[in-house]
Formats: sequence, structure tokens, C-alpha cells
Amino acid sequence: MKYEIVKIECYSFRDMMDIYEMKYKNDYKLIGYEFNSIYHVGELVLYPRKVKKG
Repeated sequence: MKYEIVKIECYSFRDMMDIYEMKYKNDYKLIGYEFNSIYHVGELVLYPRKVKKG
């Protein structure tokens, strides 16, 4: 499995975390992030969660 980097437009760190929780939390683990308050861009580093077999 490989990690993914997702860029999102957000206006605060809390906005970035809210977007992660709404869209990505069920399928991905957050392993890193970067927030740029000047450009209002957040970057999430996501790793897929393991799917239970059986």
C-alpha cells in the first residue's frame, strides 16, 4: 500500500481537520499534514486503512 498526498483549500487548521474527518477518516489514517495560512492551502498525507478479510 502506498500513501497519498491530498491538497485542499481551507482557511484554518481546524477547517483542514474537519475536512479530513468528514471525507477521509473512515478509509485513511492521517500520517502527516502541512497548513499554509498565507495561501489557505492544506496538504494531508494519508495512508489507507487495512481492510479486514473474512
